[in-house]
Amino acid sequence: MFCATPVAASGAEVLKVYEGPPLAALSLPRLPLGPGPTAVRVPGEGVSVVHFFATWCEPCRAELPALAAMARRLSGQGVQVIMVDVGEPASRVTRFFETAPVAGEVGLDADRVAARAFGVDVLPASLVFADGQPRLMAVGEVAWDHADKDLLGLVPGR
Repeated sequence: MFCATPVAASGAEVLKVYEGPPLAALSLPRLPLGPGPTAVRVPGEGVSVVHFFATWCEPCRAELPALAAMARRLSGQGVQVIMVDVGEPASRVTRFFETAPVAGEVGLDADRVAARAFGVDVLPASLVFADGQPRLMAVGEVAWDHADKDLLGLVPGR
């Protein structure tokens, strides 16, 4: 697993049309940061941003505040964020989120099954699903403060 070049050197990515193969939904253990189910369905229902990250990845850490702010802005508008930590134990991820913003439910991909299934080999990586189908994607940090229109455009009836 590799980490993308930090934004300071390269500039933030924009969401691009997904052109890969169909992706099947799967279930991951949920990081218990509060009450809720023990598993996270990836992707979720409706429009879901599935964001792959790791606590050791500098661009992943740098991107989290903007991702969390986007999740708050679009809360209740049909867009959800599902974060997927890749290759780390739950204890490390729990400690990380004691001080880092949480943008949505956190699934644990300790054995990297989800990363492989979704073709993720660079972090951070994001896939946007609408009704279970991949529609948009990005590898590297995304300019989440400019993604609202693209995400809301996938919500039915908008």
